[in-house]
Amino acid sequence: MMLLFKIMEENKKKIRIKDIAKLANVSVGTVDRVLHNRGNVNEKKWAKVIKIIDELNYTPNLLAKSLASKKIIRIAVLIPEPYDNNNLYWENPLVGINQAIQELIDNNVEIQIYKFSTKDKKSFIIQSKIILKGNYDGIIFAPSFHKESLAFLKKCNEEKTPVIFIDSTIEGADVKSYFGQNAVQSGYLAAKLMSCCVKKNSKVLILNLSNKLAITRHLKNREKGFLNFIDNLEEPKKITTISAEIDPTDNQEPEKSLTKIFSDNPDLEGVFVTNARVQQVAKFISKKNYTKLFLGGYDLAGNNIKYLNSGVIDFLICQKPEDQGYKSVMAMFTYILTEKPGKRINYSPIDVVFKENIDFYTNI
Repeated sequence: MMLLFKIMEENKKKIRIKDIAKLANVSVGTVDRVLHNRGNVNEKKWAKVIKIIDELNYTPNLLAKSLASKKIIRIAVLIPEPYDNNNLYWENPLVGINQAIQELIDNNVEIQIYKFSTKDKKSFIIQSKIILKGNYDGIIFAPSFHKESLAFLKKCNEEKTPVIFIDSTIEGADVKSYFGQNAVQSGYLAAKLMSCCVKKNSKVLILNLSNKLAITRHLKNREKGFLNFIDNLEEPKKITTISAEIDPTDNQEPEKSLTKIFSDNPDLEGVFVTNARVQQVAKFISKKNYTKLFLGGYDLAGNNIKYLNSGVIDFLICQKPEDQGYKSVMAMFTYILTEKPGKRINYSPIDVVFKENIDFYTNI
């Protein structure tokens, strides 16, 4: 016991495999085989090594513990369909989710991805009911529909199934963690950028380009952050804002509504789009040759990269969605094994990407 205490005190900074081997009175090779599930270790030694790495809180012990338990951990992920109405943003969290799946696939972990349409609340309800019937150990989902998400969450809590939100959140919701952006702060930053680049006393359009059913609090919070900054501006840099919501599921949109907005407001100097569909506005601006507008939006998704490189889009605010996907899965895996809650709010960095620095992001 004294030896365990001494090693823990001396090595708070870093527990090594050889420390575990010394305490368990086995070889380093034996510890390595346990950690990587390579067999050829008798049950007594296996149990002893697992006990020691638990006591030392050795980082890789989660995988070993998962393997040792022989229990299959089942996690469900419910997110919007990436190709639903050209909502290409969701390709990016999927990259991270699939990375986590590959890392956990040999460790008694099953992860099932379910998708819903942001055009249809019923698709969310149907998928959530299927998930509830699946008796999953943990559920990760994007709360795109407020009322339906709260109903789903209530059922999960009644069944004591842990939940993690990804991409957006609901204030006061009883979840283990949230992985996503601070929406208000990102909108505030967007307004600060806009104010530096448009003329004094300019007029700026704030555009929610989304199915009206799925204009989430997340998008509204980005608008709120934008307006918070604008409201605090002093003369002579005062900016006037107008807001609009356009449903892109209509085949004539957004061109129909944008044509009217620009006709009614010929003095527009800038446009702030609250999501990744800024590319659709860029397409309209290019077609109409509105070259003097300052245009900003979100995410390195779809044609946003092309329009940023060509100078039609002036900036994109990015949030490392791949990390959100990966970290949400790993956090759920950790919670199920340890029942110890991790950090509840996990904000993504607010990165601003211009054409001058885009290569540093697209190369990663």
